Amino acid sequence: MGEAGASGGWASDGRRLFTDVVAALSLVQDLEEDRKLYHAWRVGILAGAAGAKFLPDDSPYIFFGALLHDIGAIGLSGQAVAHPSLGCDPAALPLVVEHPHRGAEIVAEIPGLGPAARLIADHHECWDGSGYPMGKVGRRIPVGAQVVHAADLLDVYTRDVPDCSQDEALRWLRKAAGSQVRRDVIDMLCEIVAERPFFEAFLHDDALPGLLHTTAARVPELSVAAPQEAAAVSVRVLGRVIDAKHQYTGGHSSRVARYSAAVASAMGLGPVEAERIRWIGYLHDAGKVTIPSHVLDKPGRLTAEEYALIRRHPLVTSDIVETMADLRDLACGAAHHHERYDGGGYPDGLTGESTPLVARIIAVGDAFDAITSLRPYQRARGLGEAVDILHCSSGTQFDPHVVDAAAATLPLAFPEGATSV
Repeated sequence: MGEAGASGGWASDGRRLFTDVVAALSLVQDLEEDRKLYHAWRVGILAGAAGAKFLPDDSPYIFFGALLHDIGAIGLSGQAVAHPSLGCDPAALPLVVEHPHRGAEIVAEIPGLGPAARLIADHHECWDGSGYPMGKVGRRIPVGAQVVHAADLLDVYTRDVPDCSQDEALRWLRKAAGSQVRRDVIDMLCEIVAERPFFEAFLHDDALPGLLHTTAARVPELSVAAPQEAAAVSVRVLGRVIDAKHQYTGGHSSRVARYSAAVASAMGLGPVEAERIRWIGYLHDAGKVTIPSHVLDKPGRLTAEEYALIRRHPLVTSDIVETMADLRDLACGAAHHHERYDGGGYPDGLTGESTPLVARIIAVGDAFDAITSLRPYQRARGLGEAVDILHCSSGTQFDPHVVDAAAATLPLAFPEGATSV
């Protein structure tokens, strides 16, 4: 498609794309304000390896369920979810207890993952009945949910114990047998952890991407009739999860996706490229999950430290998009959608057409939605006023060609029933 930097189509048949999107969705779960926890990846790697070796028929659902097991806890601290009885804000405790059901509802929307959703609903139930949210006991709990639970517990333990050794991990796992987790599942996990190269890689962040893909290759392919459509649904879910962390951003990513795809089409880009830009629209703010709510929702002026947090979110988003092979060439759109045409933007101060076209398109779609939405710092403007504001910033903040295309097409993409003045 020329300047947008795409290959002209999808690089894979959809199955790798689907796995990559789910892995990205699981990574977003674990982005905290100062680091990446990689908890969901580690749980997916452990549970996926055990499932592939011992429960091959169920292993795709165990693997994807493990990757997404905490998706219902987005916005809660990892400490609260891992230790709901220790230092958890009492007001947040009901959300912690309900997060397995919330996660199951989200994952059930993704084609082919209904069985994985059922495992997510029960991944905090304990063999002895002491778990939550339903207090299920014994064989009422699916074995796959117990595999996810055991992997979850082990990752929390290895993060809480500095320089945890292989022997320590194995001893701790065996102590959980018969109480939190059934004995045969503990035996499965112990056999996986006993593989020293696997365990050593499991403990190191840098080794996790390769280990994740190795595990995914060992898991039988998930039976999905249309994996690319399943990936598309996953991206839409990811956009909704990103928006859910902050009070004023509900629906923002889906609207930016719609506006950006419409502008791309109006500029003459083909349907495949417009669709890929739609996906970047859904993903463009993934890095904002690292920004504290009190900063992103602040009605007043930001401090220098707060603004520095805001400025780094496009690079975090770019890192996430880079994990998806089919969209890697468009990661620049995520990294640079806050650049300005006159060079006054961030993170790199790019000018004019040195900013990739996909980023210039996302910038206009993003701004248009911000202008027409209620925010802590401004009222929502109507359609006509919003288009006028874009024109006023043409050649300074925005690419004039993108603004012209937006002015011609965004009135058609604007939500029905919205104010038009």
